[in-house]
Amino acid sequence: MRKIIKSFELIFKECFLFFVFQFIFFILLYLFFIIIWPKEFYSVAHKTLFYSSSIISLLGVLSMLLVDEPTRKAVVSTIRIRGGIIFIRPILYGFFISLCFVFSIISLLAFLKVSTIKFSLFSFDFIPCTIILLIAAFVEEILFRGIVLNKLRSVPSATHANILFCTSIVFALMHIFNPYLNFLAFINLCLFSAIITELMFLYNNFYFVWSLHFSWNFFLGLVFGNPVSGFRLNSMFSQNISTDYYILSGGNFGIEGSVITSGLLFFCLIVLAKKANQQNITITK
Repeated sequence: MRKIIKSFELIFKECFLFFVFQFIFFILLYLFFIIIWPKEFYSVAHKTLFYSSSIISLLGVLSMLLVDEPTRKAVVSTIRIRGGIIFIRPILYGFFISLCFVFSIISLLAFLKVSTIKFSLFSFDFIPCTIILLIAAFVEEILFRGIVLNKLRSVPSATHANILFCTSIVFALMHIFNPYLNFLAFINLCLFSAIITELMFLYNNFYFVWSLHFSWNFFLGLVFGNPVSGFRLNSMFSQNISTDYYILSGGNFGIEGSVITSGLLFFCLIVLAKKANQQNITITK
């Protein structure tokens, strides 16, 4: 328990500057919208929150990197491209894995008649939403797999389970203000973060986990029309979700709040943890 508390203290210490800068930028942006477009802001608050939160998070990370040299060096080390053009392969792997997972869950929900899917026209929001999803995944992976993970791995007393648990809880807490978040969705966010961290342990490739994270959100929200952590985007396909099977569909939060997703994520985490144990992954650096 003492190690867990110490790990949480270390995480919040590392993220403190990020939260400070994020809060400052959020207040400034909020005041800007309220003063310039008061009526429009409240009428499109949901979309405004989606766009602004990712941009503010990016500004928060960049500001933290500017004022903290050790953190900047850790991030540069994490995102450094190794192997030249070969780094494209992990990106493609990330896309393929996410597509298989999302398609499997969406297809199962359609088979169970929990949801129905139909094709919709191309939306002009597609390109800006794609950019925002890229930024959101980049910021979260830099923060947790680039900064926090590297810092925890430098602690001699750090354990595998300790790192997975602490980073996953804080990752889920980052989404605490997302619309329609519930307990099961919170657990799934923890499981998702633990899987990404385990993949970083196994393959040590930032672009793989960034691609996996981004493409999960991309296929989920912009292709199949399912809410992305509570945010519904204009997509290639529109999906109608039955309110009678909330625990299966995840409701307005999306399949990230589904018990089906819980089972798949938990299974994957067990497989990855077993593989990490067999390979005797080194935790500390």
